[in-house]
Amino acid sequence: MTKKRIILINPPYSWRVFPIPVILPGLGYLSETLRTNGFNVTIIDAQFGHTLEDIVEQVKKINPDVVAFSFISFKPISHKKLVAGIREVMPKALLVAGGPHVSSLRENILIEMEGLDYGVILDGEQSLVDLINGMEESEISGLIYRKGKEIVVNNATLEADLDKIPWPKYEDFELDRYGYGMCIVTSRGCPYRCIYCSCNVIGKKFRTRSAKSVVEEIKYWYDKGYREFGLQEDNPTFIKERMHEICQRIIDLKLVGLVLQAGNGLRAEKIDSELLDHMYEAGFRRIAFGIESASNKVLKAMRKGLTFEQSDNAVRLACEKGFFVSLFFLIGTPGENWNDLEESFDFALKYPVSDVSFYNLVPMPNTELWDYVEKNNLWLRKPEEYLNCDQFPMQSLDPVYETPELSKKERIRASKKGQVIRAEVTRRVIALKFKKLIILGPAIAWIYSRPKVRKMENALLSKPWYRDTVGLIRKRIRASFYN
Repeated sequence: MTKKRIILINPPYSWRVFPIPVILPGLGYLSETLRTNGFNVTIIDAQFGHTLEDIVEQVKKINPDVVAFSFISFKPISHKKLVAGIREVMPKALLVAGGPHVSSLRENILIEMEGLDYGVILDGEQSLVDLINGMEESEISGLIYRKGKEIVVNNATLEADLDKIPWPKYEDFELDRYGYGMCIVTSRGCPYRCIYCSCNVIGKKFRTRSAKSVVEEIKYWYDKGYREFGLQEDNPTFIKERMHEICQRIIDLKLVGLVLQAGNGLRAEKIDSELLDHMYEAGFRRIAFGIESASNKVLKAMRKGLTFEQSDNAVRLACEKGFFVSLFFLIGTPGENWNDLEESFDFALKYPVSDVSFYNLVPMPNTELWDYVEKNNLWLRKPEEYLNCDQFPMQSLDPVYETPELSKKERIRASKKGQVIRAEVTRRVIALKFKKLIILGPAIAWIYSRPKVRKMENALLSKPWYRDTVGLIRKRIRASFYN
């Protein structure tokens, strides 16, 4: 019996969004599950420069039974064109979409993209296998499908034991073409209620892999030559005891040269001095905190579920213990005024952190923030415009909405000030690391801290020839920072 051929597609996005190709654990988990169930899998990752036309031609040439897409809530017009193009050349293939955008839109995904046969929400691994194997539609977890003129969305049954889902081996991926390090996912879901976050729609139930499983994956890639690992998730320290066990298992293996990062952001109230010590001993060097605001009033308005005092304590401890600390702030929470922003600006410069980012708050589909902006008609740019631009709108100086407390002019001013503060933080950390170079050190720090220089570097990093030459030098310099 011929194996069914499945194509998994990561669609094209601008280099301004992903300057360095990043390994995709989501597609990795899908691929591994499909492979272990006997299917023939091909990955098309448009991070390597594939255009819509390229992808359509590749799909036509491979002639698959199933094409599955992973969509984020960005460039939906491009998604629609891709689906339509593949449907035209593959009229009989099964076209299925999953990912955060599908979990947010639910039935609307089949309304917006007539070429799709199905959507899958939340955990998609077993659902996709069941669909391909011909299980009755009504019995497939999280399936979105057409039933006559009606669109049905099945309830999603989440896998409580993530160890049952095989972690990715990426055997179908061009691993040597990706950027730095290996991405690891140790948990799924987020139980908090932030008004701007899609997790309220796409998965609040928090679930974890066992410490044993996590460390087995790290050891597998370490043995293949990887030394840098990033935890690509929201709450790796949510259960402190589990993180302690992960750290101890890593320490026991004595993995020389291991560097771990928690760059997506830790919850400040979910760490303490003892845990930070253990994480540092295990090899963690860079951690990030989603501070969002230094104002308790604003944190309460966004339903962050923590206080500024908790953030202040966490950042102080992390800096004292020698971590490279990144801080994330948001501009534009309903009720936030300029005085609140000044508190955040001051806090960003309070400790010797290594990076800060001030992002424009952007309403994502079906979030509470989206409903607030829509109800009060506060749009400055409509979603169909800002969700389809070539740059993440949260990284733009131009806000997509304003509030009674913070006008468009003030938000632009705040974003510019955030850039100035980031440049100063960058200058400080580089000058400190290169202080032995006397005059040359401050010069390097000043040049590299310029926003235009960093923007130019991102553009260059999107080119393979640069990543394979100058990028390697940059990688070694970064490694020396961590050491």
